[in-house]
Amino acid sequence: TLSGIMMFGEYPQAFLPQLFVACIVVPGIKLGDIGEMGQRFDDNKRVEGTLDEMLDQTLAFIRRNIGTKVIIDNNGKREDIPEYPMKALREAVANALIHRDYSISRESAYIYVQIYNDRIEIINPGDLYGNNRIENLGTDIMLEARNKNIVRLLEEKGNIIENRHTGIATMRDEMRKMGLPEPEFMSLRGDFKVIFRKEKSIITKSTISS
Repeated sequence: TLSGIMMFGEYPQAFLPQLFVACIVVPGIKLGDIGEMGQRFDDNKRVEGTLDEMLDQTLAFIRRNIGTKVIIDNNGKREDIPEYPMKALREAVANALIHRDYSISRESAYIYVQIYNDRIEIINPGDLYGNNRIENLGTDIMLEARNKNIVRLLEEKGNIIENRHTGIATMRDEMRKMGLPEPEFMSLRGDFKVIFRKEKSIITKSTISS
């Protein structure tokens, strides 16, 4: 089954080449912006594998391409903190992988992770499923699951959705902890988008070293 291939296949994209995550880093604030060297993308990766593997590789791509706050405590100990909370991003990427539309009508679509200078956007094929509504996300209202077999298998494994029903709340809490705007959820025509925006001014490793 599709669920079995995506969960346990050695290389799922051999059978389902369209089910991947496209990750890009845009040198600006919109698609089409050009970098100083004329590049359209600062980084670009096609992430493949099982659901577990795509989650790990996508998060590694994000971590590699976002800035880092440098915190020095009173004892002089240095701590590097990503400018976005990785727990929140993990929940968003996991949700995209789990709840995307795997039906034949969207078989040519893929998950898109776009990193801009001022935000991260995660877009997955498939609008909110059934009677689910944006205003109910992160509440006590039980949401319908599009891919019940995938959800069940991941529940049994316990490594991706161990915090079931708390993902949206976790995203919001983690962003607030860092003083960042709450994530934005958008229901598009056949797609669903989550936007994480960062603060205007950060201290990065490159800034410290210069």
